[in-house]
Parts: sequence; C-alpha cells; structure tokens
Amino acid sequence: LPRKGAPAAAAPAAESRAAVAASPVQWPALFEPEHLACGPSERPTVAAALSKHGRGMFLNIETGAALQHFVLEGVASNGRIISATWDDHGLLLATSTGSVLECAGSALLDGRWKCLLLEGAKLPGGGAVALSRGAGGGLTAAVAFGGEGS
Repeated sequence: LPRKGAPAAAAPAAESRAAVAASPVQWPALFEPEHLACGPSERPTVAAALSKHGRGMFLNIETGAALQHFVLEGVASNGRIISATWDDHGLLLATSTGSVLECAGSALLDGRWKCLLLEGAKLPGGGAVALSRGAGGGLTAAVAFGGEGS
C-alpha cells in the first residue's frame, strides 16, 4: 500500500495482463473444492483441488481433465483445511485449529496421500493463512486477520 503522500502506482496496461481462460471440470458427486494448489516444478501442468475436509483431485490445468481422486490421510482430525501450498517437497496444509501438516512427496498409496502433523508449528486461529517453504526447508507463514490494515 502506498504511504500517505506517495503517488499511487499506475494500473498495468490492459495489453500486459495475462489472459485467463476457464476450463470445464466435471467434479465428482459431493466433492466441493475450496483450495487449488499448483503443482511443483516437476509437475507444472498439474494442480490439486482440495476440499476443506481432505478430499482431493489432481487436475491437468491445461485441459481441465480430472487425473486422479485422492484422500489426504491424517487431515480430518486436525480441523478443516484453510490453506494449501504444493512445492517440490510435498503439500503444506494449514487448518482451522492452527495445525500445520505436511504431505510429503506426491506419491499416493491406494488413493491416499499421507499427511503428518508438524510438531511445534502452531498458527494463531481466525485469520487467512499463506504458507511457504524457504530454500533451507524452513517454513514461513503469513496470517492476516479481518479488520486489520495490513
């Protein structure tokens, strides 16, 4: 945000904006995705659509084709998913209880992706969360609370 007295940044020119195209996706019955995590560098055309309760589906982001349905094992007992990030090490999840879970790699066993609670990683509740992993493997979390000027 600009400081008081600083000139406002100009909006990008319309021709410099990337085109956004919708892809039709046929969701399975009773699957209501709330999060979309883009695939890691080794899977750049794949994304994981996730429900808040730990069901998921891999999608081809170029065609919208459903690739595989899965369950995030170990998530349900830690609250609903409020944030997801997929990097080269696996999936990072933040839950409504403040828990952080890691689903290592991207290999599924019988349609299940095993997720483990990261001990000592507890986030404050009630805000919007974004997670990332640094080059050294450490985690960074940004938490924004409604009504705050951040």
